[in-house]
Amino acid sequence: MSFPLIFVFVLIIGVTLTDFLVVILSLVFLRNTEKPERSHHTPLVSILLAARNEEKNLKRCLDSLLRQKYSEEKYEILVGDDDSEDDTPTILKGFQKDHPNISILNIDPEMCTDIKGKARVLDILALKARGEILLITDADMQLPDTWIKSMVGHFNNHPRLGMVTGCTVVKESKFQTFEWMLIQGICALMQALGKPVGAMGNNMAVRKEAYFETGGYSKIPFSV
Repeated sequence: MSFPLIFVFVLIIGVTLTDFLVVILSLVFLRNTEKPERSHHTPLVSILLAARNEEKNLKRCLDSLLRQKYSEEKYEILVGDDDSEDDTPTILKGFQKDHPNISILNIDPEMCTDIKGKARVLDILALKARGEILLITDADMQLPDTWIKSMVGHFNNHPRLGMVTGCTVVKESKFQTFEWMLIQGICALMQALGKPVGAMGNNMAVRKEAYFETGGYSKIPFSV
């Protein structure tokens, strides 16, 4: 797309010039972000997935997690079924039957009553996880087949690293895609300035040791 067309597009959707520049600069920073080097170290990884009434999205998400270019023996998928009322439990049982690295935990509404929502499910799954690295995503996500390998590579390069976040793109809405890129662009700019500000909860990895040292989700006040 030529520059004039891009400029017209920006004007049409009502985005300010400042926002536009932030996105452009963030794309430059993201393009130059350090890429993890290849490493033969393959730590055990635990993927944590909270699911509640996700029958429309779950199959696509699990299929993408099972296509990972990472040894199947070196990662587990822990799914917390948060009292679903649709066909989510049936779909999960079907996947578990054919894939031994998938474990299902039925979340009792009374479990960890001091934590609410998805945070409660993820905190319970973290306690069950066997992996050295915890990868967290959402049931409506579709992950690239290099997701695990890429995330783990950053930890291999930096032994003291505690958390890594990835870039998420929204497919259903072009406007929301731009909005998310703007938000993530601001984070990328802050990171480049040495001021980390947060992580995407649907595309995140954390060293399990760091998770429990900081108290995990149980230490984060509830917020919508």
